[in-house]
Amino acid sequence: MNGLSEDDCSTILGKIDCFYTELLGKYEEAKYNEQEYERLGTIFRSPKNVVRRDIEDALAWKYGKTHENLLKNPKYEGVISSFVDGWPSFLKENAASGDAVFNYWSERTGSTFISVSFVTHLIFPTEIPIVDQHTFRAIRYFLGQVNFNHGVRKVPGSLAEIHTLQEFVKSFAERRNVSRREFDKYLMMFGKHVAPR
Repeated sequence: MNGLSEDDCSTILGKIDCFYTELLGKYEEAKYNEQEYERLGTIFRSPKNVVRRDIEDALAWKYGKTHENLLKNPKYEGVISSFVDGWPSFLKENAASGDAVFNYWSERTGSTFISVSFVTHLIFPTEIPIVDQHTFRAIRYFLGQVNFNHGVRKVPGSLAEIHTLQEFVKSFAERRNVSRREFDKYLMMFGKHVAPR
Protein backbone atom coordinates (compact mmCIF):
# COMPACT_ATOMS: atom_id res chain seq x y z
CA MET A 1 0.00 0.00 0.00
CA ASN A 2 1.38 3.41 -0.93
CA GLY A 3 3.05 5.16 1.97
CA LEU A 4 3.58 2.04 4.07
CA SER A 5 7.06 0.60 4.50
CA GLU A 6 7.67 -3.13 4.24
CA ASP A 7 8.11 -3.20 8.02
CA ASP A 8 4.72 -1.49 8.43
CA CYS A 9 3.10 -3.99 6.07
CA SER A 10 4.69 -6.91 7.95
CA THR A 11 3.44 -5.54 11.27
CA ILE A 12 -0.10 -5.14 9.92
CA LEU A 13 -0.03 -8.55 8.26
CA GLY A 14 1.05 -10.14 11.53
CA LYS A 15 -1.92 -8.56 13.29
CA ILE A 16 -4.26 -9.64 10.50
CA ASP A 17 -3.00 -13.22 10.65
CA CYS A 18 -3.61 -13.56 14.41
CA PHE A 19 -7.32 -14.29 14.29
CA TYR A 20 -7.97 -14.41 10.56
CA THR A 21 -9.65 -17.82 10.36
CA GLU A 22 -11.64 -17.37 13.57
CA LEU A 23 -12.99 -13.98 12.53
CA LEU A 24 -13.73 -15.07 8.97
CA GLY A 25 -15.78 -17.90 10.50
CA LYS A 26 -17.98 -15.32 12.24
CA TYR A 27 -19.16 -13.86 8.93
CA GLU A 28 -22.94 -14.16 8.80
CA GLU A 29 -23.46 -16.07 5.56
CA ALA A 30 -27.18 -16.49 6.20
CA LYS A 31 -27.63 -12.74 6.64
CA TYR A 32 -25.35 -11.78 3.73
CA ASN A 33 -26.11 -14.52 1.21
CA GLU A 34 -23.28 -14.85 -1.30
CA GLN A 35 -25.49 -16.10 -4.15
CA GLU A 36 -27.75 -13.06 -3.74
CA TYR A 37 -24.71 -10.78 -3.73
CA GLU A 38 -23.44 -12.37 -6.95
CA ARG A 39 -26.90 -12.14 -8.54
CA LEU A 40 -27.11 -8.44 -7.69
CA GLY A 41 -23.63 -7.84 -9.09
CA THR A 42 -24.60 -9.46 -12.38
CA ILE A 43 -27.71 -7.29 -12.66
CA PHE A 44 -26.09 -3.99 -11.66
CA ARG A 45 -23.12 -4.41 -14.00
CA SER A 46 -25.72 -3.83 -16.73
CA PRO A 47 -27.41 -0.75 -15.23
CA LYS A 48 -30.03 -0.55 -17.99
CA ASN A 49 -31.49 -3.82 -16.64
CA VAL A 50 -31.92 -2.55 -13.05
CA VAL A 51 -35.50 -2.14 -11.82
CA ARG A 52 -36.97 -0.98 -8.50
CA ARG A 53 -37.01 -4.50 -7.01
CA ASP A 54 -33.27 -4.85 -7.74
CA ILE A 55 -32.55 -1.61 -5.87
CA GLU A 56 -34.69 -2.80 -2.97
CA ASP A 57 -32.94 -6.17 -2.96
CA ALA A 58 -29.50 -4.53 -3.09
CA LEU A 59 -30.22 -2.31 -0.12
CA ALA A 60 -31.80 -5.19 1.80
CA TRP A 61 -28.63 -7.24 1.26
CA LYS A 62 -26.34 -4.37 2.21
CA TYR A 63 -28.16 -3.67 5.45
CA GLY A 64 -28.63 -7.35 6.33
CA LYS A 65 -32.41 -7.18 6.15
CA THR A 66 -35.03 -9.28 4.46
CA HIS A 67 -36.79 -7.53 1.60
CA GLU A 68 -39.98 -7.35 3.63
CA ASN A 69 -38.24 -5.88 6.70
CA LEU A 70 -36.50 -3.27 4.58
CA LEU A 71 -39.80 -2.10 3.13
CA LYS A 72 -41.41 -1.95 6.60
CA ASN A 73 -38.78 0.53 7.77
CA PRO A 74 -39.69 4.06 6.63
CA LYS A 75 -36.09 5.29 6.82
CA TYR A 76 -35.25 3.24 3.72
CA GLU A 77 -38.13 4.48 1.55
CA GLY A 78 -36.41 7.79 0.81
CA VAL A 79 -33.18 6.01 -0.07
CA ILE A 80 -34.99 3.59 -2.38
CA SER A 81 -36.99 6.37 -4.02
CA SER A 82 -33.94 8.54 -4.65
CA PHE A 83 -32.30 5.73 -6.61
CA VAL A 84 -35.47 4.64 -8.40
CA ASP A 85 -36.47 8.19 -9.36
CA GLY A 86 -32.95 9.09 -10.43
CA TRP A 87 -32.15 5.90 -12.35
CA PRO A 88 -33.40 7.09 -15.81
CA SER A 89 -31.23 10.23 -15.68
CA PHE A 90 -28.32 8.19 -14.30
CA LEU A 91 -28.51 5.92 -17.36
CA LYS A 92 -28.33 8.97 -19.65
CA GLU A 93 -25.21 10.13 -17.80
CA ASN A 94 -23.35 7.01 -19.01
CA ALA A 95 -20.91 7.13 -16.09
CA ALA A 96 -17.82 5.18 -17.10
CA SER A 97 -16.02 4.71 -13.78
CA GLY A 98 -16.66 3.97 -10.14
CA ASP A 99 -15.64 7.51 -9.20
CA ALA A 100 -18.09 8.96 -11.73
CA VAL A 101 -20.96 6.79 -10.47
CA PHE A 102 -20.19 7.61 -6.83
CA ASN A 103 -19.99 11.34 -7.57
CA TYR A 104 -23.20 11.26 -9.62
CA TRP A 105 -25.26 9.69 -6.83
CA SER A 106 -23.56 11.65 -4.05
CA GLU A 107 -24.45 14.94 -5.72
CA ARG A 108 -28.02 14.07 -6.62
CA THR A 109 -29.57 12.00 -3.86
CA GLY A 110 -30.23 12.18 -0.21
CA SER A 111 -28.93 8.63 0.05
CA THR A 112 -26.35 7.73 2.62
CA PHE A 113 -22.66 7.36 1.90
CA ILE A 114 -22.97 3.62 2.56
CA SER A 115 -25.91 3.19 0.15
CA VAL A 116 -24.26 5.22 -2.62
CA SER A 117 -21.01 3.31 -2.14
CA PHE A 118 -22.75 -0.05 -2.32
CA VAL A 119 -24.72 0.71 -5.48
CA THR A 120 -21.48 2.00 -7.00
CA HIS A 121 -19.67 -1.16 -5.88
CA LEU A 122 -22.27 -3.36 -7.58
CA ILE A 123 -21.70 -1.52 -10.87
CA PHE A 124 -17.89 -1.28 -10.56
CA PRO A 125 -16.86 -4.00 -8.06
CA THR A 126 -13.13 -3.84 -8.78
CA GLU A 127 -12.99 -0.06 -8.40
CA ILE A 128 -15.15 0.52 -5.32
CA PRO A 129 -15.10 -1.89 -2.36
CA ILE A 130 -18.03 -2.75 -0.13
CA VAL A 131 -18.12 0.03 2.42
CA ASP A 132 -19.41 -0.23 5.98
CA GLN A 133 -18.61 1.17 9.41
CA HIS A 134 -16.98 -2.08 10.53
CA THR A 135 -14.56 -2.24 7.63
CA PHE A 136 -13.51 1.36 8.10
CA ARG A 137 -13.08 0.75 11.83
CA ALA A 138 -10.78 -2.19 10.99
CA ILE A 139 -8.54 -0.26 8.59
CA ARG A 140 -8.32 2.68 10.99
CA TYR A 141 -7.16 0.23 13.64
CA PHE A 142 -4.58 -1.52 11.44
CA LEU A 143 -3.14 1.67 9.97
CA GLY A 144 -3.10 3.26 13.41
CA GLN A 145 -0.95 0.40 14.69
CA VAL A 146 1.91 1.69 12.51
CA ASN A 147 1.06 5.39 13.04
CA PHE A 148 0.11 5.82 9.39
CA ASN A 149 -1.75 9.05 8.65
CA HIS A 150 -4.59 7.43 6.73
CA GLY A 151 -7.11 10.27 6.63
CA VAL A 152 -10.04 7.94 7.37
CA ARG A 153 -12.47 9.58 9.76
CA LYS A 154 -14.60 7.81 12.33
CA VAL A 155 -17.62 8.48 10.11
CA PRO A 156 -16.20 8.35 6.57
CA GLY A 157 -17.90 10.16 3.75
CA SER A 158 -15.45 10.86 0.95
CA LEU A 159 -14.24 9.21 -2.19
CA ALA A 160 -10.66 9.57 -0.93
CA GLU A 161 -11.55 7.39 2.08
CA ILE A 162 -13.06 4.79 -0.26
CA HIS A 163 -9.82 4.80 -2.26
CA THR A 164 -7.82 4.23 0.94
CA LEU A 165 -10.07 1.28 1.78
CA GLN A 166 -9.75 -0.09 -1.76
CA GLU A 167 -5.98 0.18 -1.69
CA PHE A 168 -5.82 -1.48 1.73
CA VAL A 169 -8.09 -4.35 0.66
CA LYS A 170 -6.21 -4.91 -2.59
CA SER A 171 -2.77 -4.77 -0.99
CA PHE A 172 -3.42 -7.01 1.99
CA ALA A 173 -5.64 -9.50 0.15
CA GLU A 174 -2.74 -9.99 -2.25
CA ARG A 175 -0.27 -10.33 0.63
CA ARG A 176 -2.49 -13.00 2.25
CA ASN A 177 -3.13 -14.61 -1.14
CA VAL A 178 -6.92 -14.50 -0.69
CA SER A 179 -9.70 -12.95 -2.73
CA ARG A 180 -10.71 -9.36 -2.06
CA ARG A 181 -14.18 -10.63 -1.26
CA GLU A 182 -12.87 -12.97 1.44
CA PHE A 183 -10.65 -10.25 2.88
CA ASP A 184 -13.59 -7.83 2.94
CA LYS A 185 -15.56 -10.35 5.00
CA TYR A 186 -12.66 -10.64 7.43
CA LEU A 187 -12.34 -6.85 7.78
CA MET A 188 -16.04 -6.53 8.47
CA MET A 189 -15.82 -9.13 11.25
CA PHE A 190 -12.61 -7.62 12.68
CA GLY A 191 -14.24 -4.19 12.77
CA LYS A 192 -17.40 -5.60 14.32
CA HIS A 193 -15.84 -7.86 16.96
CA VAL A 194 -12.31 -6.62 17.72
CA ALA A 195 -11.43 -3.06 16.67
CA PRO A 196 -12.22 -0.39 19.27
CA ARG A 197 -15.23 1.78 18.52
